Amino acid sequence: MTGTSAFCHISEFNQAGYNQLHALAAVSKPLILWAPSGHFLLNAYANDKTPVDFEAFLRLLDKGFIRVVARADWFNEKLRRGKHLEAVKNRGYLGYSWAAGFDDEIVARLDRTRPGNNQHPVFSVAEEDGLPKAEARLAKDPGVVETLLSMESQWALPRGMLEQSRGSAGKDDNEFSRQVLRHARNHTRAWLDVGADHDLLPSPLAGVLWQLVDKEINHDVATRVESMLKIRRRSVDLDQLTEAVSFLARLGSRKPSGDFLGSADHDSAVKWFALAAEQADSLTLRDICHRLRSEIQRGMSPNDSRTRRSRHLSRLGKYASTPIVKVLEWVTDIKLGLVKLLWSRRKDVQKDFAYTSPYEGPQWPFRYLWSRKADDRDKRNMIRRIDGILRGDR
Repeated sequence: MTGTSAFCHISEFNQAGYNQLHALAAVSKPLILWAPSGHFLLNAYANDKTPVDFEAFLRLLDKGFIRVVARADWFNEKLRRGKHLEAVKNRGYLGYSWAAGFDDEIVARLDRTRPGNNQHPVFSVAEEDGLPKAEARLAKDPGVVETLLSMESQWALPRGMLEQSRGSAGKDDNEFSRQVLRHARNHTRAWLDVGADHDLLPSPLAGVLWQLVDKEINHDVATRVESMLKIRRRSVDLDQLTEAVSFLARLGSRKPSGDFLGSADHDSAVKWFALAAEQADSLTLRDICHRLRSEIQRGMSPNDSRTRRSRHLSRLGKYASTPIVKVLEWVTDIKLGLVKLLWSRRKDVQKDFAYTSPYEGPQWPFRYLWSRKADDRDKRNMIRRIDGILRGDR
């Protein structure tokens, strides 16, 4: 994985995608979002699933961590409101709703002078060709309808795609199949248009999605990249990104601090995952755990003599004048096992005498979870959390 940019049709994850927006943004830069919905983002923030509210989203957009792409119609408020009313009437997809303070701010950042400028924070791409491609596929291969119905029953395609397709088609299975093929074609074509390194979908859905449009998309791919082999490797990169998101979700029992997003530590996290993926043939959840655990342990330097003894001793209050403390003040390497024997209040002493050794390991996991630099207790806590993931407890 030489690059870190990822294309994410976030609404295909439905609400779950927005609940994990902070994790998606933490492992890719930029995270290129297709037509994000203020409705779903607001739900995720209101239900305490993500620290990303409208203001934080726009800040990430301005700092280059997120880009927004869609077709021209998506940036049209009148058309969006019309689609939303139709969706409400038909109990369909609710992501078309227009959110004040979100959609208008995104439109204000749209590059209207150069459509398709994928280096701009907000840009549009060419109109879709999914419907004619879907109709041609159905005419050529009618048996694909049964395949798609089987996929629907097994949820073998992105949930958002299935719900949008079924909502548009009602009980008409042929129309449902036409809509699925349309969305599949549009998704893969959009990934090519935005120029992202990775197409972020949960494995194995991405492989299925590419298979659906493989015959139609091959010509487009061949004109844009060196070989189809390069495209096939996207599924490996996809797995790596998905495992990274899974790791962050398991690591934290609550949402990360909003201070992390858009910070230098956020940038460090993106680079850490990119480097880890480059150095592994196939980066798994266990690989991430072992690598990070090892780096934290190496950075802890538990026997480093440069400690802040005086600050810890000052916390002892009336005990600071006792003979044993006077002796310990001059000791450079305090053995906690000995302190336990000499002091009845062993828990307090363990806490107050704990070394704050210089730490040279990664700081981003601690910033991500607790919005602070790591102290000794945080390091031990982080290792326990990682061990819990390895055991399957988290």
